[in-house]
Amino acid sequence: MHSFKRSAGLLVLLTAALAAGGCSDDNDITTPTPTPTPVAAEPTPEAVAPSPAPLPADVVSFLAKLRDVDTVLNQLTLTEGRKVQVDGGTTILRDGQNITMAQLALGETLRVKGRPQPDEVILAERIEADPYNEK
Repeated sequence: MHSFKRSAGLLVLLTAALAAGGCSDDNDITTPTPTPTPVAAEPTPEAVAPSPAPLPADVVSFLAKLRDVDTVLNQLTLTEGRKVQVDGGTTILRDGQNITMAQLALGETLRVKGRPQPDEVILAERIEADPYNEK
């Protein structure tokens, strides 16, 4: 009978040890933390580009007086230092008639229609010399 008590005691201790070791607090459920969604940073004032000059697609038209004719560079210099590039696609007129760049007179008023280039030179599409017939 002594061995039965010892076996029963050992069984009780073993059961208690297993129950204590295997039990955990089932209410302690951990929820995984979601990964934060990346948010695009606002550009800093340094990163914002200034408004660009007119794109080559923008057409401008203006009046100015002719200050210089450069037949080597095919370029006109107008009042206020504006530069106008003349190419094979440029039409130059006086009194409705085609003329050459060399036939333009210094001090003459020109009506220029063209497209600003990135270097701020106007690529001329059409130039009218003396549009008001001020001869």
